[in-house]
Amino acid sequence: MFVPAARILTASCLLGAGIAVVHGSEATPSSKPMSLHSRAAITSVTVSEPSIVHEEGAGPPYYLSQAPLLKLHDGSIVLSGTTDKILRSTDGGLTWQGEQVPISGFQMLQRRDGSLFLLQRGTRPSDRPGIFLAGHMTLNGLADFANVDDQLWIEARISVPRFKPVIGDDYKTVFRAPIVEVAHELSGGTLLALSYGNFVGDDVPISGFDTKLGVAPMYRTYMLSSNDDGKNWEYLSTIAYDGETGQESFCEPAITDFGGGELVVIMRTGRYAPLFQCRSLDGGRTWSEPVSLETLGLQPKMALLDNGILVCSFGWRPMRYIYWEDPNGGYYPAGLADYHRRYKSQVGIADPSAAAGDYVMFSPDTGYTWSQPRKIAEPLTQGYTQIAATGSDSCVVLSYRFVLPGNSLGETLRIWENDSEHFLRDMKTLYEARRITVRP
Repeated sequence: MFVPAARILTASCLLGAGIAVVHGSEATPSSKPMSLHSRAAITSVTVSEPSIVHEEGAGPPYYLSQAPLLKLHDGSIVLSGTTDKILRSTDGGLTWQGEQVPISGFQMLQRRDGSLFLLQRGTRPSDRPGIFLAGHMTLNGLADFANVDDQLWIEARISVPRFKPVIGDDYKTVFRAPIVEVAHELSGGTLLALSYGNFVGDDVPISGFDTKLGVAPMYRTYMLSSNDDGKNWEYLSTIAYDGETGQESFCEPAITDFGGGELVVIMRTGRYAPLFQCRSLDGGRTWSEPVSLETLGLQPKMALLDNGILVCSFGWRPMRYIYWEDPNGGYYPAGLADYHRRYKSQVGIADPSAAAGDYVMFSPDTGYTWSQPRKIAEPLTQGYTQIAATGSDSCVVLSYRFVLPGNSLGETLRIWENDSEHFLRDMKTLYEARRITVRP
């Protein structure tokens, strides 16, 4: 879901589906079907008590928007994002150190050779339709941050020929360039990036938006690739789009690479709609039909452990009536009504607000079966988690928690739902880290 940078809060089961050929590929990939009704068995899961990573205070930006938690080759894990700081842990997430850096507003990926590829957040239109620009740079390692500044960004060209501007959750902000999330490097050196938004012809409106302020169409998720070290990015493929699934449709994707061209992407589809999964067997050129994972979730994140278990973290928030934008409550009640109409029988949760929080689930077989989700954090969390492997059978999951000093959990939830001005004025935010150990 598109969220303006300075705002936080405006922020059918296809069992047996194989791989579909799309976008002109001559190959005909095949895959065994998923088996969602045969839940994966995991013999041992241990969740640690949370530790506090970082307290950001009440001012925007309220969270490091979709910043990945990266495990570096030296075993440390780092979180970077919109602030001029990198959070780093060298003990598997038990303790953290904040390191100031002289640039902000970037995303980071460590490549196979150990170098760090940085791409600026916030692409911008060029003078040519469908061509967008952003800065990029490559560093040898974290120590190089001491010698960088904003003069060192090199222009990158991003081609999305059918891009259409997107209206944000606040009904006001218009995104006139794609949000590009650098995601992965394939074994041959190709860089992959994920994005979601609208193309020309994507016109099915999201239910609950005030159409008098502008139509926000349902999203598609798509992939970009670069074969020249991030200098040029080209549209590669649409991972999922149907103008029907979920309340917002396919957005907030996460990717895992199993090698040999096999990729899995899991996506959010709404505030109260299931996560969906697609698989590629040819390095992202073609994708399976989207398959419901039959569990609610926002912004999934994944970590593949050395013991072969794939861990997915996600969460969702309680109901919220946005009276200051829409006297009818906006897209939250619209999403909940759609959940009860289309997804309740599939997901099996009578009251999503009562079940809100952060979760993990596990797959021992590259995402063909998944365990029952396990709650690890009670609300009020943003529902946007971060995850990184920390050992052969362990990972760390970050939850982003909202607190109102001096208020109980119940009072905090009441203010969240009914008094947004009070909530935004007084809230504090912090990261909680939990270490997850899992064995098949």
